[in-house]
Amino acid sequence: MSNPQISSATRILSPDFEHQLRSLIGSAEPGALQAGRVSIIGLDRVKESFGAAWKRLADRADRITRNTIERYLLPGDIFTAFGETNYVVVFSSLDTERARMKCLLIANEVMKALLGEAGAELISIGTAVALLDGNFSFDDMMAADRPLDIPTRTAAVGGEQPGPASVNADPAPRAIPDGPRFSFQPMWDTAKAVLSTYLCTPVGGDRQGAPDLDDDRDSIIRLDLALQKCVLGELTRVSNEGCKVLIGVSVHFETLAAATQRRHYIQALEQGLPKDAARLLVIEIADVPEGVPQSRMHELTAPLTRYCRAMVARLRLESIDFAAFRGTKVVAVGCNIAAYPASELTIIQLMSRFNRAAEKAQLGTYVRGLHSVSLAAAAVGAGFRYIDGHSIGEFVQHPSRIVKFNLNDVYRSLLRA
Repeated sequence: MSNPQISSATRILSPDFEHQLRSLIGSAEPGALQAGRVSIIGLDRVKESFGAAWKRLADRADRITRNTIERYLLPGDIFTAFGETNYVVVFSSLDTERARMKCLLIANEVMKALLGEAGAELISIGTAVALLDGNFSFDDMMAADRPLDIPTRTAAVGGEQPGPASVNADPAPRAIPDGPRFSFQPMWDTAKAVLSTYLCTPVGGDRQGAPDLDDDRDSIIRLDLALQKCVLGELTRVSNEGCKVLIGVSVHFETLAAATQRRHYIQALEQGLPKDAARLLVIEIADVPEGVPQSRMHELTAPLTRYCRAMVARLRLESIDFAAFRGTKVVAVGCNIAAYPASELTIIQLMSRFNRAAEKAQLGTYVRGLHSVSLAAAAVGAGFRYIDGHSIGEFVQHPSRIVKFNLNDVYRSLLRA
């Protein structure tokens, strides 16, 4: 690789940072340092909004911004300040979308600390480009001090319907006679920027995805069978109407662990799954216990393979050992934080640890139950591909289409506020 060249605009940066940046670019594999990993966070409009008061607030704003950025850096990331109101951040392992999400999260926290309320639209975020030959330019970044570009509407895939707002069109839950009620929670695929998977979820309890149960085995089995019945009915409708959405169903590890119940569950899939509908079904194995042997996971998951598009496994947020899923058909691991009894900062730290452990095990990740914009942003920044919760979209009764959904839609309500 040729010696990386950095434009003259960077002469305002510190020599130490320039050296670090040259080393990072120069040592990266071709294409490794993507556009979007190098960002500028600018506070010029914040300074203007404070007017004469900025002089006494400048030091505090700088300290808050530096401390906030540092909290979101991972090993290999670097940052520096230049001028009075600008910060260059290099994310060594994030793609464009996740780098931008992290910058937006940083901007939101900085404004909350300064103003006590949201105001991220006052902070500009720019992007630099690292070329494959190692050359580097700050030109786009230096001219990027502009308001965030938030579109007024998002169209559904294929141009059929409006975007995320239409997800809320039919929130009434479905009811299974003499059983719990169900609705479908949209899940954001952050890599494809769509809401394409809808997870059947019991409603009416005290926490998302978990109605009031006695936590006894019989109650859990009854819930799983009711969920399955609801999903099979919905798959029949989706298949008949030619819809392309994916439907998710949860079944507890405890239900599958009992041989009799496992056979009963599989038999219901055999009899009730419409022809060719397996390509639309995602099975989530819920509450997988710590330390379950790999052979046991293979025993429980292997018979389900032919009836679904994919299988995922939900564990505790604190989990970091995913050895049990090696050699199985489980493609992703996840957690549900809807009722997790901890501060957002603690949850964010645990999410990052969870995702890093899953990456080492070469598993995809998802997280459920995100109830705030900051948690959603942190989940994307941590690397989770699939995300759901009230901050993403509300329940629907009948999933019918894939909906475009991206970073701007997550921040829409925050920025308008």
